[in-house]
Amino acid sequence: MKPTNIPIAFVLASLLGGVVLSGCGGGSDSDRIGAVLRDYYEHPAARQCAASTTDKYRSRVYGGSGGAALAACRERQQARSAMTAVQRAVFVDNVRIDGDVAAAEVHAGGITATEALIKRDGEWLLDDEASPFTHGGALSPAAREHPETTGPKTLGQPATFNSVPGIPPAASVRIVAENPIDPGTDREGETTGVFRFGNDFGHPGRPRRVRYVNLPVMLTNLGKAPFRGEVEGFAYDASGYQFAPLNPRDITQRGGVFGRLPDWASGEEKGIAPGQSTTRYLTFAVPAGVPVVKWVVKPALLSRPGTVMGLEPLEGVTYTPSSRPNA
Repeated sequence: MKPTNIPIAFVLASLLGGVVLSGCGGGSDSDRIGAVLRDYYEHPAARQCAASTTDKYRSRVYGGSGGAALAACRERQQARSAMTAVQRAVFVDNVRIDGDVAAAEVHAGGITATEALIKRDGEWLLDDEASPFTHGGALSPAAREHPETTGPKTLGQPATFNSVPGIPPAASVRIVAENPIDPGTDREGETTGVFRFGNDFGHPGRPRRVRYVNLPVMLTNLGKAPFRGEVEGFAYDASGYQFAPLNPRDITQRGGVFGRLPDWASGEEKGIAPGQSTTRYLTFAVPAGVPVVKWVVKPALLSRPGTVMGLEPLEGVTYTPSSRPNA
């Protein structure tokens, strides 16, 4: 099963339901966190978006910012309320708390996500997809003292990803996103095409002329076992619109289009051996004349048959354009 191309929290929310908080006042903090997450996925309601998620969470999961992100959350919650209870069922475990921050694992539909929460005015709120914990189970001193280390990187800088604590198999990889090739090509060598870009519900828009942009990404396996998975990500324009890599699963783009070879669309079925590196391309179709202002890239691991797993940081690493010439 090919890993998903969208944020893990959004995948779970899309499959299983909505947003937080009903009847979560009693018990320990761990109990309340479990109740918050179960309500988040199992009892969708538009009112919960403002009551139980932070601006940071809504922006990351639903896109945009401020009122636009809040409106998108409310719209999706209303749509998800029609799903069956079985479709919305989740399992929550491995709750970890450090003062006013916490993380917990949410399992559903073959996907495991680590959700981060923050305590404000005595209530636990969903804050972000990224776990605030290191593998030792405590907050990283570097994260506390140097929050800028999680900020955007310049193209060419490495980023390391590791398994979510307590979820096998163990994996560790380093990725480096290099300067994009813009304009680039698709698999057939074409430099331009015509696409219909869909909205958040998959409805196609008008045809638009696009160019192809190739983002080279090198992955090095730092772990002890072959890495079976891929690198996924998004390109963003200045308005915050997300462009997904070309692959046959993207229903908003014309069928039969694949990224430039060698690409990550088919993953690494045989695995990348420990200590070995490989470079593949993420290819994006971007409207003509629209600049890409940032890329978010992240590896995903096939953890067992039918199950995919993100590696921390789950939200990926943001790369911003550099002044280097095109490759």
